[in-house]
Amino acid sequence: MNGTLHMGHGFTISKIEFSAGYQRLLGKRALFPCGFHVTGMPIKASSDKIIREIAKFGEDFEGYQPPASNDDPDLEPVPDTSTATSASAAAVAKAKKGKVASKNTGLEYQFQIMEAADIPRVEIKKFVDPYYWLKYFPPIAMADLTALGARIDWRRTFLTTDANPYYDAFVRWQMNRLHNLDKIKFGMRYTIYSPLDGQPCMDHDRSEGEGGGPTEYTGVKMEVVEWSPAALEAIGNVINGKKVFLVAATLRPETMYVSLLLWYRVREHN
Repeated sequence: MNGTLHMGHGFTISKIEFSAGYQRLLGKRALFPCGFHVTGMPIKASSDKIIREIAKFGEDFEGYQPPASNDDPDLEPVPDTSTATSASAAAVAKAKKGKVASKNTGLEYQFQIMEAADIPRVEIKKFVDPYYWLKYFPPIAMADLTALGARIDWRRTFLTTDANPYYDAFVRWQMNRLHNLDKIKFGMRYTIYSPLDGQPCMDHDRSEGEGGGPTEYTGVKMEVVEWSPAALEAIGNVINGKKVFLVAATLRPETMYVSLLLWYRVREHN
């Protein structure tokens, strides 16, 4: 729940809604619960962006100056909602040339993205707290799904992650139980790591760069056997007679056995 629902949510919910409604027409007691997955790291990343933007532009982003001109005729300007007191329909900078382009709003800053979601600028500073997102967006989603006519039993709604101590206790019990049954084991594997957050950053946990994965390179050590006069003059005192290796990274180490690239040095002969 790092934003409002979009058409993809509507498509998924509609399939469950049609199935539940059909089963009820058959006289069955069909339960349709709905929970909210509060994706932790994307929310935290967005909160961190707002913190940086507040430091750069001010608490209400009053220091932001929009570009003097926009060369893209397909982008509409984002209105200034700094004095707004309630959510209002806003023209959003959104490309209109297809599915891929429609995902690119052309907005540079997180506070602009929040404004495009009809959040008044004076309210955006509250989103520096990641837990505020969990209070703000679920009620909007519930209202939207109710307006859609979904037969959801909201008495059973819940949040995921440790924001919900009951859900967190269930997941901990589940993992410990499976571990005790020797169904899961601790292991090691290569993964994407976020030095900013100090933890692994899985594909859907990233604010950008989905689809990327660890890439294995092979380092090829190449000893420097002779320095040019200019190089010696620049770093000779640092080298001080030590062996120096240049490390070339390659994705195809098997190709290093053939002469695809020749390193050479020029000698002067009398």
